[in-house]
Amino acid sequence: MDGATFAAEVAEEWRARIEDARERAADSEHSHAMWRLLEAAAAEPVLRALFPWTSMACLSFSTSTDFRVRGGEGFPGIVAWPAGFTVLDRPGRSSTVLLETDDPAEAVGYVVARLREGRA
Repeated sequence: MDGATFAAEVAEEWRARIEDARERAADSEHSHAMWRLLEAAAAEPVLRALFPWTSMACLSFSTSTDFRVRGGEGFPGIVAWPAGFTVLDRPGRSSTVLLETDDPAEAVGYVVARLREGRA
């Protein structure tokens, strides 16, 4: 896949995920939390350039649209809870909690800082 195609798929995935969470936000505290998180993450160019995917209320990121690659890249994930946001060292069962906060922008900033420092 060339860079332009990847960028278009990434942009469409962000749009679709934000729209879906926004539409569900009024009906579910979990969806409202995810919507807040997606909005904060999408405002950050470092994350906006990555493919967003979600599983079990965890927003994760990938350099690939291929589901077989996702999760193996070592990027941190952010779980959206109604009471706050938890940054995990990686999505999955044996994750380590890196940060807990009630501010989605703080969680996003923490992930971006780790990526910029090469500690993904």
